[in-house]
Amino acid sequence: MFISASESEARGVVRRRRAATGLTAGVTASAALAASVLGTGPASAAGDADGPSKAGTVRTPFALEGLAFGTQARGQTVPVQSSQTALVVLKCTKDAGIDRSRGVANDDLVGLGQASGIATRTWTTSKQGVVTSHARSKIGDLTVANVAGGLTVEALVVTTRTWHDDEGYHRAHGFRLAGLSGEVGGVPIELPAPADIDPGQTISIPGILRATFDERSGTVTRRGAQATSTGLVIELADGSKVSAGRAQTAISGGVVGGLLGGRAQSVRGSGLVETRNVVKKSVSCRGTDGEWRNEAAAAFTQPGLKVGATTVGAFGDQLGQGEAVVRTRARSARVEIGDEQIVVTAIRAQSNVVRNGDRYTRTSDGTHLGSLTVDGQERPLPSPGESLVVPGVARITPGVVARTSQGITVVGLRIELLEGTEIVETLDIAKTNAHIDNR
Repeated sequence: MFISASESEARGVVRRRRAATGLTAGVTASAALAASVLGTGPASAAGDADGPSKAGTVRTPFALEGLAFGTQARGQTVPVQSSQTALVVLKCTKDAGIDRSRGVANDDLVGLGQASGIATRTWTTSKQGVVTSHARSKIGDLTVANVAGGLTVEALVVTTRTWHDDEGYHRAHGFRLAGLSGEVGGVPIELPAPADIDPGQTISIPGILRATFDERSGTVTRRGAQATSTGLVIELADGSKVSAGRAQTAISGGVVGGLLGGRAQSVRGSGLVETRNVVKKSVSCRGTDGEWRNEAAAAFTQPGLKVGATTVGAFGDQLGQGEAVVRTRARSARVEIGDEQIVVTAIRAQSNVVRNGDRYTRTSDGTHLGSLTVDGQERPLPSPGESLVVPGVARITPGVVARTSQGITVVGLRIELLEGTEIVETLDIAKTNAHIDNR
């Protein structure tokens, strides 16, 4: 699923209705079927673990994670991306007996179709020596279509499990589909029976869409296991995309220094400005085993904003009992606002957390800006946390830092775009955070 001190120092311590598309027979799941898709039952949580944690749970020696969501859509003609419907997240925990679920009745997939009967769940169990993280996503009925035709699926269920037993770590994926139908120009087309669909199989309706079913990925090592499944990914001819039925779990051992976490992100916006080529890198519960994990993104341009090439990285290590380190970093070469009214170069942000027993050292060492130019004139950089306002254009603030008792968040450059004196969008360029949970 499911990081500026030196390394040696760290070691030291997709709405169109079906009626509009002519989809008729076979495109709607029966009420009884939808009801069965939405049914949930209690999770088992019992047995042998390290001891009691909080009410209804037991502590285990493993780091457990889970995530599930129903749908996510991204339009192309109208560049809007939806949120992940019925998103449920189980962040790093050692506790078995946790159970979280959500349900959403309908989703219009940002105008690309319709989904209904969405239910998600993620939970952890410990029973007879087996510690497991589970995730499940269910969708009663989903149609993705345009005026030329479309595709409908019924009763989609996707699951993942990762677990540890006396033979080590394991992962498993599940996929179930009750109905599949499609049409072109109002005429039904022949498609494979749901039972005949293989993992990763792709079905195309030429000129309309391509659908990939039961995408699976994951790893199993001597230190842990991770599993991710996506039930359906639909790519439309115009570049729009719908993902449906995501389940993801992870389990790992060796978390003696604490539960680690953190993320480095090239750009984070409040939603009005479409930010492309955004890259993220995260620290898992266990960490990265003392290695930097890096990723790069090319520059992107849109009216009024240019963001240069960006790299992000994450680092985390378990140093010993009660000792750990997490670092995340993000770097952008250049940002231009307006017609080069504001130009900022060499934007760097870094979050660092080192734990040594009950002591947490949280710093922004490695955070830096190169230069600032306003209307062609180089200007002195504001001090970290202080702002410079260019009236009617933007307010920029370098080095925004927020600390908690066990973590830190650092923004290399915060840009608040203005219309008059009103803030219409907030963009964080090079955003990082890091934290260590001592449970």
